[in-house]
Amino acid sequence: MSCEDYNDQLNALLDGELPPAQAALLAAHLATCPACTKNLAELAELRAGLAQLLPEAEAPAELQTRIEALLGAEAPQVIPLKPRRRLTVVRTGWLAAGALAAALALALMPRHDPTKDLMSVRDAALRGAPGIYAAATPPAPTVPGFQLTGSRMDEVAGHVAQVAYYTKSGQTIVLCIWPANGEPAHGVKTAEYRGMAINYWNDGDHEYWAASLTPNADLKDFVAALATSS
Repeated sequence: MSCEDYNDQLNALLDGELPPAQAALLAAHLATCPACTKNLAELAELRAGLAQLLPEAEAPAELQTRIEALLGAEAPQVIPLKPRRRLTVVRTGWLAAGALAAALALALMPRHDPTKDLMSVRDAALRGAPGIYAAATPPAPTVPGFQLTGSRMDEVAGHVAQVAYYTKSGQTIVLCIWPANGEPAHGVKTAEYRGMAINYWNDGDHEYWAASLTPNADLKDFVAALATSS
């Protein structure tokens, strides 16, 4: 089934006419198809834009009087008609459908999952003993108070990363660095994955992931010392 075959279902979804079973299948497809997800968002935006161009208007008094006469109703007892009421409802429905579709599109778009990065950083930190790898290029950063014992280039979380090992007073900390690749900058975040403490942050140019190989390692001290060297 090609993406073009989903166009009718996308429109039916926006119209609120897609049966639940088909909607579930469509949602599963959208989760793996950026093209259809983009198409859904564009259709929702188009509908919302068109709806905003449709004016809300009362029926002319003359037309209302003629309708009342045809129905044999007495004018004082008749609730004022709004022949465009259905149009107003449709307009509101379009806006609601557009908002829901946009939310669905955003929810289905791939998002950054730090859990996968934590797993990859932990695995990289545990790969072999420090000091047996060839020196990384460029050289690993100097961290005041910590001794650099080894470094290497490796693949971490899908990135070509520099992996460096540092020691201090029996502590061993592994630092993984790779380009930010457009990821927004953020401050230091703390996490723990399978018993390993990890701090990570982004300065807009690079991602930094510091992992503790020893339970007593002071990551906060290491991160602060690294900040003073940059």
